[in-house]
Amino acid sequence: MTRSFHTDTVRTRRDHRAWRPMLEGLEGRLVLSGYSAPLFNPFRPAPPGFLFLIERHRPVVPPNANPIYTSFVDPTVSISRVGHAAIAGQSFVAPFVRLVTGTHRILIGQGSNIQSDAVVDATKGTVSIGDNVAIGQGVRINGPATIGGPSGPPVFVGAGAVIDGATIEPNTFISPGATIGPGVVIHEGTKVLPGANIQTQQQADNASLGLVTPLTSTDIRNVANVIASYITLASTTSARLQLAPNGP
Repeated sequence: MTRSFHTDTVRTRRDHRAWRPMLEGLEGRLVLSGYSAPLFNPFRPAPPGFLFLIERHRPVVPPNANPIYTSFVDPTVSISRVGHAAIAGQSFVAPFVRLVTGTHRILIGQGSNIQSDAVVDATKGTVSIGDNVAIGQGVRINGPATIGGPSGPPVFVGAGAVIDGATIEPNTFISPGATIGPGVVIHEGTKVLPGANIQTQQQADNASLGLVTPLTSTDIRNVANVIASYITLASTTSARLQLAPNGP
């Protein structure tokens, strides 16, 4: 069964009225873990598992929090509609990424990264990127799409791949240049081979067709290393900007 994000509407407390404008379009703080919690207090560390709105030209998300928990969104990232994209902690969004939301949402989980020049397009449906997901350079994701899940094993989507209305379960590896078509589910333990064009579920499930193969321990180890490096990069970059918010 494909897992999806569970969101929770959180009651606004009297002493957090100033944060209400930030919540427009998301109906409150979104929580990956599914339990209610008070709105974020910027003077306390941000607990893991929470989603915070992405705002233009605010690279540290959320601002003033402990950099161990913060995410970094490069100032060059394009956001079509503020209030419809959110990110959890310890994630990294690289330069020149485009987040195209329209009336739908883009949700980016904890410990994930979206590398340079990728496009996440939610104009036709919500895009949910789970925890521990690595999105390579120049990847295109068209919603509705789900990649990974909350607190699940990692997912890797290689450079130049296209996820077009598909579901990518945790513990999967999409090789560079592959295309996954609408309605297709890539199940756990699957590696999609480089340049594969998968448009049917049979192509995704039947290794004898030459488009997929079982995931290996080497693949898993390589993805874990990529994710760990970007978590460190998010923390160190956030810390540097908090110390020198106007630059060096």
